[in-house]
Amino acid sequence: MKKCKVGAVVVLAGLLAAGSASALTYNLGALINGNVTVQQGDKLFADWGFGTSGGSSLTAAGVTVTTIQSGNDYALEFEGTFNANLGAANDYKLFYSVATANGAPSISAIDQSFNLTAGGNGGIIGIGETVFAGGFFNGNPVAQSSVSFISGVDFAKQDFSDPPGETLQGDQLAVDPHQSKVWVTKDMELLSAPGGIVGVTILHQSFRQDVPDGGATLSLLGLALAGVAMVRRLIG
Repeated sequence: MKKCKVGAVVVLAGLLAAGSASALTYNLGALINGNVTVQQGDKLFADWGFGTSGGSSLTAAGVTVTTIQSGNDYALEFEGTFNANLGAANDYKLFYSVATANGAPSISAIDQSFNLTAGGNGGIIGIGETVFAGGFFNGNPVAQSSVSFISGVDFAKQDFSDPPGETLQGDQLAVDPHQSKVWVTKDMELLSAPGGIVGVTILHQSFRQDVPDGGATLSLLGLALAGVAMVRRLIG
């Protein structure tokens, strides 16, 4: 009986762990120089690019990229010294593509958010993201997002993340129509006030997808519930 109890618990744990998250980290400079395509789950990330203007000395080699999968949601996180200090204005640009490995048009929406660092008199951060279906700046965008920080504005009124999207800012988070591959451009503009510092420590980007699973999710849930019932009977 004890062996049966242990087996039931192991099976149940495996079922519940099926949707757990996984992550891999890369150097952006290496991805660009090697023209590397990174696969995370059924997503392919490629066509990497990076640029700066203003006084920043940051290069692609100083940026890390983490790919994250949690269920049917996929994300990228960029980390680097994206900042502007003491009245300086710096601009940072990121480019990449994301595609489904099986070619299915299931990319359905975008999200983005950022972690803020600020000191002294602070400043302004504006991050724009534009998504294209035919290549970088090719044709009309299929999605758009803007997030920001402005020193002196009430915290509750800051826009650190999308969703929700703001119509007045031109946000359209749904990818319409759904795509099998999109090209993403991100532009971070940082303007520090005199005596101020502003920065982005982590830039988070996620993609949503609609994937018909033929009832697999419900089947998995049914198996998990059956496992719970089995454990209860064995323990009871």
